[in-house]
Amino acid sequence: MGALLLVPLGACERAPSKPPKLPASYVRIAKLSPDATRPLKVGDKVNLQVQLDYALTKADTGAVMVVVQTADNQNLVQKAQAVRKGVGKATLAVEFVVPQTSAVKVFTPLSEQGQTSTTTVALRTYKVVGK
Repeated sequence: MGALLLVPLGACERAPSKPPKLPASYVRIAKLSPDATRPLKVGDKVNLQVQLDYALTKADTGAVMVVVQTADNQNLVQKAQAVRKGVGKATLAVEFVVPQTSAVKVFTPLSEQGQTSTTTVALRTYKVVGK
Protein backbone atom coordinates (compact mmCIF):
# COMPACT_ATOMS: atom_id res chain seq x y z
CA MET A 1 0.00 0.00 0.00
CA GLY A 2 1.39 3.41 -0.92
CA ALA A 3 1.83 6.31 1.44
CA LEU A 4 -0.34 9.38 1.07
CA LEU A 5 1.50 12.68 1.29
CA LEU A 6 -0.55 15.68 2.29
CA VAL A 7 0.77 19.12 1.42
CA PRO A 8 -0.77 22.13 3.15
CA LEU A 9 -2.67 24.24 0.65
CA GLY A 10 -0.82 27.36 1.72
CA ALA A 11 2.39 25.91 0.36
CA CYS A 12 0.94 25.93 -3.16
CA GLU A 13 -0.03 29.60 -3.11
CA ARG A 14 2.19 32.08 -4.88
CA ALA A 15 3.41 35.15 -3.08
CA PRO A 16 1.39 38.23 -4.04
CA SER A 17 3.03 39.99 -6.94
CA LYS A 18 4.25 43.54 -6.51
CA PRO A 19 3.04 46.22 -8.91
CA PRO A 20 5.60 47.02 -11.62
CA LYS A 21 8.14 49.58 -10.54
CA LEU A 22 7.84 52.94 -12.29
CA PRO A 23 10.94 54.47 -13.87
CA ALA A 24 12.52 57.51 -12.23
CA SER A 25 10.55 60.71 -12.85
CA TYR A 26 11.27 62.31 -16.22
CA VAL A 27 9.86 64.73 -18.77
CA ARG A 28 10.64 64.68 -22.50
CA ILE A 29 9.58 66.93 -25.35
CA ALA A 30 8.00 64.54 -27.84
CA LYS A 31 6.97 67.23 -30.33
CA LEU A 32 7.41 70.99 -30.53
CA SER A 33 5.68 73.32 -32.96
CA PRO A 34 7.01 75.42 -34.54
CA ASP A 35 10.14 73.35 -35.11
CA ALA A 36 13.04 74.61 -32.97
CA THR A 37 15.48 74.19 -35.87
CA ARG A 38 13.85 77.20 -37.59
CA PRO A 39 14.62 80.68 -36.23
CA LEU A 40 11.90 82.95 -34.91
CA LYS A 41 11.57 86.54 -36.18
CA VAL A 42 11.37 89.59 -33.91
CA GLY A 43 7.79 90.87 -33.77
CA ASP A 44 6.15 87.64 -34.95
CA LYS A 45 3.27 86.18 -32.97
CA VAL A 46 4.06 82.55 -32.14
CA ASN A 47 1.52 79.85 -31.29
CA LEU A 48 3.72 77.35 -29.48
CA GLN A 49 2.50 73.81 -28.92
CA VAL A 50 4.52 71.27 -26.95
CA GLN A 51 3.70 67.58 -26.54
CA LEU A 52 5.33 65.97 -23.52
CA ASP A 53 5.98 62.44 -22.33
CA TYR A 54 6.45 62.21 -18.58
CA ALA A 55 6.68 59.89 -15.58
CA LEU A 56 5.75 61.09 -12.10
CA THR A 57 6.89 58.46 -9.63
CA LYS A 58 7.15 59.78 -6.07
CA ALA A 59 4.06 61.93 -5.48
CA ASP A 60 0.43 61.16 -6.30
CA THR A 61 0.02 64.47 -8.14
CA GLY A 62 2.21 67.10 -9.74
CA ALA A 63 2.38 69.45 -12.70
CA VAL A 64 4.06 69.83 -16.05
CA MET A 65 4.69 73.33 -17.33
CA VAL A 66 5.84 75.17 -20.37
CA VAL A 67 7.94 78.25 -19.55
CA VAL A 68 9.08 80.56 -22.37
CA GLN A 69 11.95 82.98 -21.67
CA THR A 70 14.27 85.34 -23.52
CA ALA A 71 18.03 84.81 -23.73
CA ASP A 72 18.45 86.93 -20.56
CA ASN A 73 15.81 84.89 -18.64
CA GLN A 74 12.88 87.32 -18.88
CA ASN A 75 9.59 85.40 -18.74
CA LEU A 76 7.40 85.73 -21.82
CA VAL A 77 4.66 83.25 -20.90
CA GLN A 78 4.07 80.13 -18.88
CA LYS A 79 1.31 77.57 -18.44
CA ALA A 80 0.85 74.56 -16.15
CA GLN A 81 -1.18 71.37 -16.31
CA ALA A 82 -1.89 69.02 -13.41
CA VAL A 83 -0.75 65.39 -13.78
CA ARG A 84 -1.20 62.21 -11.75
CA LYS A 85 1.31 59.61 -10.64
CA GLY A 86 2.43 57.30 -13.41
CA VAL A 87 3.53 57.54 -17.03
CA GLY A 88 1.58 59.86 -19.30
CA LYS A 89 1.38 62.45 -22.05
CA ALA A 90 0.44 66.12 -21.93
CA THR A 91 -0.01 68.86 -24.52
CA LEU A 92 0.38 72.53 -23.64
CA ALA A 93 -0.11 75.54 -25.91
CA VAL A 94 0.86 79.20 -25.38
CA GLU A 95 1.11 82.36 -27.48
CA PHE A 96 3.72 85.10 -27.36
CA VAL A 97 5.23 87.86 -29.49
CA VAL A 98 8.94 87.42 -30.20
CA PRO A 99 10.85 90.26 -28.50
CA GLN A 100 14.23 91.74 -29.41
CA THR A 101 16.55 89.01 -28.06
CA SER A 102 19.12 86.58 -29.40
CA ALA A 103 17.19 83.46 -28.39
CA VAL A 104 13.91 82.18 -26.96
CA LYS A 105 14.17 79.29 -24.52
CA VAL A 106 11.37 76.79 -23.91
CA PHE A 107 11.58 74.91 -20.60
CA THR A 108 9.22 72.06 -19.65
CA PRO A 109 9.64 71.29 -15.95
CA LEU A 110 7.91 68.46 -14.10
CA SER A 111 7.32 69.01 -10.39
CA GLU A 112 5.73 66.99 -7.63
CA GLN A 113 2.94 68.43 -5.49
CA GLY A 114 4.44 70.74 -2.85
CA GLN A 115 7.84 70.88 -4.56
CA THR A 116 9.28 74.41 -4.81
CA SER A 117 12.01 73.59 -7.33
CA THR A 118 12.86 70.78 -9.71
CA THR A 119 15.73 69.44 -11.78
CA THR A 120 13.37 67.34 -13.92
CA VAL A 121 13.18 69.56 -16.99
CA ALA A 122 13.55 69.47 -20.78
CA LEU A 123 14.80 72.46 -22.82
CA ARG A 124 14.71 73.64 -26.43
CA THR A 125 16.13 76.91 -27.72
CA TYR A 126 15.06 78.93 -30.75
CA LYS A 127 17.45 81.33 -32.46
CA VAL A 128 15.89 84.77 -33.01
CA VAL A 129 16.54 86.87 -36.11
CA GLY A 130 15.52 90.45 -36.98
CA LYS A 131 12.61 91.19 -39.30
